[in-house]
Amino acid sequence: MRHAARQLPSWLIFDVGQKMETKVLQIDVGEDLDGDELLSALREHASELESFLVDRLEYLSVRAVCDNFEVDAIESDGDAKYTMRYKFDWSAHYGCRDANDCGSSEEGISFKYSAGVVTIEREVVQPRFPNEEF
Repeated sequence: MRHAARQLPSWLIFDVGQKMETKVLQIDVGEDLDGDELLSALREHASELESFLVDRLEYLSVRAVCDNFEVDAIESDGDAKYTMRYKFDWSAHYGCRDANDCGSSEEGISFKYSAGVVTIEREVVQPRFPNEEF
């Protein structure tokens, strides 16, 4: 039995000429928070975190949208560095086929907490456009 190779979206394929951009999100959460207070503060900013972290779901489905974003846990990595675990549900509707698809994803990202500000940085591959390749 032959299996078809899964085609990855072009923006997921990195090559030497691909442009990268560092995106930065800073959230003022207050100073001297312990782990539980910091987790609670991040949960209060869930919509900002969702917009920053779950902005491209093409790797799941071209029609996928994020549902039910939740900050699950944080872990201290020492020296004002943390790891945040988050999860979200996603869904996609295909009107012509009258079909729905859905799933869940659990992911994590590192961040810094200093002087009352959470700073998250992530590298984003810039989309490629045909007119830029010629």
